[in-house]
Amino acid sequence: MENQEKFWLFIKPHVYVSKEENKCMLLYNTQNGEFIETARQHAINTVNQLHERQNLGTILMEKKVIDSEIETFIREAEQKKIFGIMLYSEKHPRPVQLMPVLNIQKDIEKLRKDTDRSIGEDTLHYLTELTLYVNDDCSLRCRHCKEAYKQVNFCIQNNTKFSIDLPTLQSIAKQIQYAPIGRLNIIGGNIFKYPLLENIVDIFDAQKEVIHCWSHYRNFQPKDLDVNFDIWVDFPVSNELLKKCLCDAPQDKTTFHFLIKNTEDVVNTEEIIEEHNLANTELHPFYTGENIEFFEDNIFLNREDIFSEIIEQRKIFCNQAFNFHNFGKLIVSANGDVFANINAPKLGNVKENSFLELLYKELDENTAWRKTRTEKPCDNCLYQYLCPPTSNYEFVIGKPNLCTVKS
Repeated sequence: MENQEKFWLFIKPHVYVSKEENKCMLLYNTQNGEFIETARQHAINTVNQLHERQNLGTILMEKKVIDSEIETFIREAEQKKIFGIMLYSEKHPRPVQLMPVLNIQKDIEKLRKDTDRSIGEDTLHYLTELTLYVNDDCSLRCRHCKEAYKQVNFCIQNNTKFSIDLPTLQSIAKQIQYAPIGRLNIIGGNIFKYPLLENIVDIFDAQKEVIHCWSHYRNFQPKDLDVNFDIWVDFPVSNELLKKCLCDAPQDKTTFHFLIKNTEDVVNTEEIIEEHNLANTELHPFYTGENIEFFEDNIFLNREDIFSEIIEQRKIFCNQAFNFHNFGKLIVSANGDVFANINAPKLGNVKENSFLELLYKELDENTAWRKTRTEKPCDNCLYQYLCPPTSNYEFVIGKPNLCTVKS
């Protein structure tokens, strides 16, 4: 800028801009992770001008009329590849920046306004994951049985002894045979008490490659089933039963999931993984109601965590539009009740409603799929859509955000 009196200032299209009630502004480069936070009104006004529709991301500036504060701001933004500068010349046309906007072709609000199209149009294509609680019969009586399933894909035991019968199972399979199911979860209770378990692969032939059977390690039984197994391990561990499970489970098709309550569980998990050379493992934090400090130390986000990795523009747009923890997923309980999230209101029942009806209802009423960070305190936070969307942990903890930025 040293030798040019007039120059075009433009904001690059990969820059995400967030405002906090005009008190502060964040400019985030989604390509390199560089960012600027500013509360200086001149800087905020400059960015606002760049975003005015008629300016098309570009404004003409004169060096002699900008103060040192704005010049410093522009230099920093140029260095971080947030702004670009082009020397003004009457011979060359004004540069134009095509600013990206969130545009979902089948957004529910658009479909409501379009009288020529139906919300139910191609609805089944939204269904990418289905979880079936085929029974609720289990004799383990785990201490956290009534809480863990609200946070993760954990088993559940009830005194009702419900189970999904064959006609209902066949009806489900027929309805979803053309859906793009990427994962079909079969959970109980104790699924090995479910009489139709060995028929699952045949019934869900269209999804046989993506069937995942979930079991507690103390319930696991060796079966000649060509499926993926997901096995839960919680603490304290019965070493004898765990070793038996490790011997019986097909290692190449099994993932071991560890329910973690505290640092001691983490250490014990690492020892088990190392001792048995487990290749496929996942650790899942579990909120007991008494271990909030563990969550604050290990799960809650702070400002440094948010910026620790580059956040792509596509991910930010996704966080604005839907909840990736829930979107595309349905859960069917052993009595047939259906949920978009186990903590959300019931959508209906598979014995009374078709999957098209259930999907239509979720798209229309939004019990879980499109729950984004639009409530306090996240609705007035610079990092609103840089953070992942709300999860089951927020629900069970009773806190709308698991972070230290906004309390």
